[in-house]
Amino acid sequence: MLARAFYRRRTEVKIATTLLAVGLMDTNAKSSLADQGFLKTKDPIATTARQDQSDVLQQKLRALTQEFGVFGENVPDDFIEKVRRWARLYQTRDRDEMERVLSTLRKDFEAVQQLLVNANLPPELAFVTLVESHFQARVVSPTDNAGLWQFTRDTARRNGLRVNAHVDERLNPMKSTQAACRYISRLRRDLGPDGSFLLTIAAYNMGPGRLKQRMQQVKDPMNRRDFWHLYRARVLPALTRTHIARLMAAILIGRNPQHFGFKSPTANSPSTISSLSSHVGSSVVR
Repeated sequence: MLARAFYRRRTEVKIATTLLAVGLMDTNAKSSLADQGFLKTKDPIATTARQDQSDVLQQKLRALTQEFGVFGENVPDDFIEKVRRWARLYQTRDRDEMERVLSTLRKDFEAVQQLLVNANLPPELAFVTLVESHFQARVVSPTDNAGLWQFTRDTARRNGLRVNAHVDERLNPMKSTQAACRYISRLRRDLGPDGSFLLTIAAYNMGPGRLKQRMQQVKDPMNRRDFWHLYRARVLPALTRTHIARLMAAILIGRNPQHFGFKSPTANSPSTISSLSSHVGSSVVR
């Protein structure tokens, strides 16, 4: 029995020694890999910087949505994440698009903003053209939406543009922007004083008839024009929710370019086109 106990004890010691050695080897290996840069360790400064940037975005987003007529404190978490994701995409994958409106085509973009101001509309709505057409005046979609504002033929005609076999004024940046101002103003009036600009943008994206039809599905009349209620209840379709998140991200970058890693526009920034009457961007079918 003593011999059996001795061998059992010796076996336990061997096992413990082996485990200890493996643990030390694993620790040493991780340390070596980390020293060589193969393992990424958490950088508290970088992590804090990312958190600070996220907090700034959230803070500015709440202020922006407040300006657009909805309660900034009610912004849903998933909407904040959508905006954050699109801000990252504009900083990376879609960076060229943002840089075009901030520098190369800045004067043309500012001309669009001025037309909106003249119509008593927020100049930031010019970023709708970035979301809709990548700020390309002659872009035509597979569904035959065209121009900076991606009008359908019927919508264009109802707002004073000529669209026929000989001319398509949707491709004229000045005339189409003036038509967009008329259309957005009309949508705003139709939604009434309780309708926010975010709701107006939703109507622009999905069509006013479709929006009103979906709003009627909401039983409580008080909630029918509450943008955040319509958002949370998924009354607004996914494409429209994404469209508005993209727009908010673009506006935030346009307002704070340096914070998002872009150069601030200056009077000396280059501009390849100086008149909105020129065709902005190349002729593209997408």
